[in-house]
Amino acid sequence: MHLLSSQARYRRRWERHAEVVQHRGSAINQAAVAHVIYDHLRQLGEGHPSLERDIGSSPSRGLKDIISRALTGKVLSNRTLRWFTDAFDMSEADIDALRALRAGNHPARVQIVRPAQITTETPGSRARYQTVSLHEFHVVGPDGLPAWHRTFHVVRAIDELRSYRYRFDTSAASVDVVRGGTAGPLSRTGDDGIYAVDINFHEPVAPGATESFEYRTVLHYTEAPPPEFRRAAVNPIENVTIDVQFDAELLPTRVWWAEWDDLHASRPVHQEPVTLRQDGCVHRHVDDLQGIVGFRWEFPAGRIRRPRDA
Repeated sequence: MHLLSSQARYRRRWERHAEVVQHRGSAINQAAVAHVIYDHLRQLGEGHPSLERDIGSSPSRGLKDIISRALTGKVLSNRTLRWFTDAFDMSEADIDALRALRAGNHPARVQIVRPAQITTETPGSRARYQTVSLHEFHVVGPDGLPAWHRTFHVVRAIDELRSYRYRFDTSAASVDVVRGGTAGPLSRTGDDGIYAVDINFHEPVAPGATESFEYRTVLHYTEAPPPEFRRAAVNPIENVTIDVQFDAELLPTRVWWAEWDDLHASRPVHQEPVTLRQDGCVHRHVDDLQGIVGFRWEFPAGRIRRPRDA
């Protein structure tokens, strides 16, 4: 439930109760979150024992226990998930993320690769595959820095396929394989500034068969990167969707959809202005992508904060 601390509009909801529960510090306060859920359920008039009060208008111990188990990753039922998404008025993208996490493997099987574990890339599988569908969801935090990134990926095997090599352009990242496989070590590739993680599938994918998997990249920048998100496709990708979500506390003044002719090129060869939606998101779907595309943006002058500590 990192969304409750990383997204300003969700955080503000439970921070309203911070004084009531004598909250101090930046961590999520479970009692304050329980107050938000309790107020929402009371407004709906849902008849559930968890709505019974301890004293006055405070959440009951039963409700506090349910919230605690959800926030610590022990138990998150469909009903409790709905309480969170409705009480915090979550966006569809965030709801999808929480549903995917809940539908994934047991938390002990979710593989996390930390930046400190970088090794030198070893030759991977030469098996061929085709990306059938790709959905990229990129989140920019209230400090103007990339916060995290989620990818839904579907591939079709041409040869027998045992793994997928996920390549990216920063070592300041932690990769969580949410569903569909496990992660190998973070490694340097032969390309300057490019790193990779092999996502190993639970079972080999037979030629002609498809495999879907999901991974999340948490970003830990100590220096502000260029204000852009790019997706490169050497071979054609049938369906690509790219969403970039900005925090309500720091919205860009201008956004462009852009195309580049080289990964290391700083200036695009083509760009066109894009209108930011009311929810602070930009969206683009591309059929048969081959090349380098993505979004660029500008923030108000002087609004970018100091990068987060590593």
